[in-house]
Amino acid sequence: MWLCIAAESGCDGREATQEQSSEILVRLRKLRDPAEIRFVAHQEAYREYQKALPGLRHRHPWLDVPDTTSPSELPESFHLRYKGLDDFSFVQAAIDPMPGVSQVAVSATKLNGLKGT
Repeated sequence: MWLCIAAESGCDGREATQEQSSEILVRLRKLRDPAEIRFVAHQEAYREYQKALPGLRHRHPWLDVPDTTSPSELPESFHLRYKGLDDFSFVQAAIDPMPGVSQVAVSATKLNGLKGT
């Protein structure tokens, strides 16, 4: 799930606060015992963006992907992994309405024996 950033209109132009992020983490820890919860801060999101940029441009040359993105323009996020679950709808239902959450994306992919969102 991605947290709000100031440039995002759906979040009233406000970045998620530290308090909101902490409340989200508390709620995530209460969800059916996740195998892993990983927080991605602005700087780490920026490093991942920079690594993905050449491949993204190669695969999708019609996209206008900016070079000048700064770390603060990329949202912080939480990534969850669950072992042995196929239905993750409870994650979206619990987190999506929370203040500071911009978007929740759920995918069931296998990674090292874990299914993740």
